[in-house]
Amino acid sequence: IYIYIYIKVKKCTTLLLFLFIIIIEVQFWLL
Repeated sequence: IYIYIYIKVKKCTTLLLFLFIIIIEVQFWLL
């Protein structure tokens, strides 16, 4: 169960980081 939660959290964090990078790229291009 703990491993499942860890994987889920890690996946979520990776997704958030990816989203953040996309936002930064978009902001950069809009400037």
